Amino acid sequence: MLAHRNPVTPPEHLDLTRTCLAGARITGGDLSWALFDGANLTHADLEASRLDHASFRDADLTHVDLRRAHLGGASFLNANLSHGLLFGANLSESHLGGANLRRADLRHANLRRASLLFASLPDARLVKADLTDLDLSGADLTGADLSGADLTGVDLGRARTAPPSVTPTR
Repeated sequence: MLAHRNPVTPPEHLDLTRTCLAGARITGGDLSWALFDGANLTHADLEASRLDHASFRDADLTHVDLRRAHLGGASFLNANLSHGLLFGANLSESHLGGANLRRADLRHANLRRASLLFASLPDARLVKADLTDLDLSGADLTGADLSGADLTGVDLGRARTAPPSVTPTR
């Protein structure tokens, strides 16, 4: 069985908890509010999909394609998004605490009012990303490229390492 409905969640919430969706292609679909907690989405193609308020807690999204995806309010707590393609994705108000975003491509992404507390972002590309009011407290930014990013109101408190060069825009 690929998916099931969780009796605790409303019926419109598709429950794909701990499901293997490695290599799946679901481009442009609407999976808002879906539960992907602990799921395997390695190399999955979710380009331009609507995933607002979806939950990806502890999910493996290594090499996932989320370019131009709508992920507002989504939860990626402790998820592995390393090497993920999130170019132009809308991650506004999303929760990425403890997430692994090593070498992730977040160019032109919208991360307004998101939280990346203690997230791991070594060598991540955040070029021209909207980071307005982003919480990066305790995050590892070693080698991250923030060139041209909007850093208005960003909280870098307790960030473990700062990137070698930051050229913010305002």
